Amino acid sequence: MDILLKNIKIISEKPTLTNIAIEDQNITAIGPNVTIPSPEYTITGKRFYISPALMNAHTHLPMTLLRGYSDDLPLFPWLQKIWALERHFTKESCSIGAELAFLEMIKSGCGGFADFYFNEDSILPVAEKSGLRGVLGAGVIEGAFLEQGGEKSMLNEAKTIASKLENQSSLIKAAVAPHAPHTCSEETLQKCLDLADKYNIMIIIHASETREDVINMQKTSGYPPIEWLDKQLSFFTNRDVLAVHCVWIQQREIEILANHNAGVAYCAVSGQKLAYGGLAPVPEMISAGVTVCVGTDGTASNNTLDMVREMRSAINLISHNRWNPGLVTAPQILDMASRSFRKRFFKIPSLTEGAPADISIFDFNTPHTNPIHNSVSTLVYSANGSNTHSLIVNGKLLMLNGVVQTLNEERVIENAEIETQKIKDRAKKKSDIIQ
Repeated sequence: MDILLKNIKIISEKPTLTNIAIEDQNITAIGPNVTIPSPEYTITGKRFYISPALMNAHTHLPMTLLRGYSDDLPLFPWLQKIWALERHFTKESCSIGAELAFLEMIKSGCGGFADFYFNEDSILPVAEKSGLRGVLGAGVIEGAFLEQGGEKSMLNEAKTIASKLENQSSLIKAAVAPHAPHTCSEETLQKCLDLADKYNIMIIIHASETREDVINMQKTSGYPPIEWLDKQLSFFTNRDVLAVHCVWIQQREIEILANHNAGVAYCAVSGQKLAYGGLAPVPEMISAGVTVCVGTDGTASNNTLDMVREMRSAINLISHNRWNPGLVTAPQILDMASRSFRKRFFKIPSLTEGAPADISIFDFNTPHTNPIHNSVSTLVYSANGSNTHSLIVNGKLLMLNGVVQTLNEERVIENAEIETQKIKDRAKKKSDIIQ
């Protein structure tokens, strides 16, 4: 597919009009006089601003079906209500919920994701159909989801999806995702590490999400979670690890993450909603050299996958909490929501000649984005996902002028509504609906 972006602006502090040639999967040229003899698509307009396609560093894709189901509750009552319904998810539920998530991400300019859930093998076909770049992390947790086969089934699923994607050039990568240090035994964590080493895949893990998690870990092991993982299991050594949340980590844990080139998924809105009471030390992690990425978490605790909205909350929360606007800047948060994950975990550059064409195209010809003094600030502080005009991933148009090209929007939404009711009906039969 050959695409010419004509007379558009790359989001920056001083953008100028330029053209971008996309041939097959890659950006082949950038410049004011660049052209393609017979492009299949030409997108032109001075009101269009582009950025590297946004990347959502932490999702629980099928939980779109739980959006708004358990609001205004503290974390643990929230979890009890969610898990009671979630245990009635089937493989079909996960596929349908994930497809709704993919639709939402495409329409809000997000070109990639790092997921963490079970039944990821059922999500793989719709992930590939969507055209998004992403990571499917097969979740592993002990003593939960026994109806779906429990821990053993989860580990087998991780092996299955890793085997399917091994040595493939797919846009989708596999990962193993042990839930957290306090919900997986040392033995289970070691099994996950062995699997990651065997298949050379990523590891995703929740860590130091709440103060209670950290206090309990220190009581039982003598160390906070990140430090315990490092000392007991060499968890981060020579591995691609994404640690999620890291709200309550200490300086020596930041140094562990930095020394091992680990990534962190910072999920601002989810933490605000569930009232963790803390804030990930993002400025300190950036200063230490940790790759910090922005994620939404699941829609049950956010309640959207809108990465534009997430950027605004992510930066404003840091400014408010630290009494210092500018401690993290708009250009930095944009990188954290786009380039950082792609560079660290996919090992590819963004928006340069020769790079895969992963591009979000925004239309700023709207009241809430005008006037435009600084296009980076406009995107981060003023825009919404609804400002997305088009989305290109790996040189393929996933959305053009607001119309999704790879998924049937009406059908996806209808299927989600039907499946959600089926889940509730199954739960009612088992008296698992918590009011």
